[in-house]
Amino acid sequence: MDWCGIINFFKDIYPIVNVVIAFLWGIYVYFTIKTFREIHRQTELQIEAFLMVTCETMDSVSLQTIKVIKKVCETSIASHKKWTNIIKTNIPAAIGPDSHLIITLTNKGRSDVISWKIKETLSIQPGQYLQKNVNISGETICWDIMSEDRRDIIEQGQSVNIEVAVVGAYPEGNFSWEIEYTDMRNKTYKTFSGDKLKTVSNVLALDMKE
Repeated sequence: MDWCGIINFFKDIYPIVNVVIAFLWGIYVYFTIKTFREIHRQTELQIEAFLMVTCETMDSVSLQTIKVIKKVCETSIASHKKWTNIIKTNIPAAIGPDSHLIITLTNKGRSDVISWKIKETLSIQPGQYLQKNVNISGETICWDIMSEDRRDIIEQGQSVNIEVAVVGAYPEGNFSWEIEYTDMRNKTYKTFSGDKLKTVSNVLALDMKE
């Protein structure tokens, strides 16, 4: 047996073996890190909060049958009063009882929601009659609605009903919203499922002919 030849052979391939070992080790490290990251991500998903949103209008009688957090701000109140006066002055037959816009936040996640903020946008269309005959233009207004104390916390599997506006006078009102919320680990979210907009209308005012 030519031991010198064998030794020289191993000396020749030693650098290649080192490269192969380093490459395989790199692959092992990469997939180990990737696996741990996936495990961490799955763990995070199991303890995250996640809100589902539904929106509806309710009359004053129906409103008394549910527990509601009233968050109707001055911006919304002033807008509704303005359009109520416009309808009373120009289309009095279209005046009817007010309705209330209710947004329900349901926590479908695994962590309590300790605070939330709704950025509400309302785009108002006057309808053809008011626009042509009274020179009334539409408008867009925005306002924020925020949680205030422990009564506004949304626990896992629980819901809160929030009155965000009084409606009824708007010929056509297009509501949309963005929501930001924070869980008990102080992690902030902006994604949610469910309703993202709601259109309300006063049919008599909207369809009024000349």
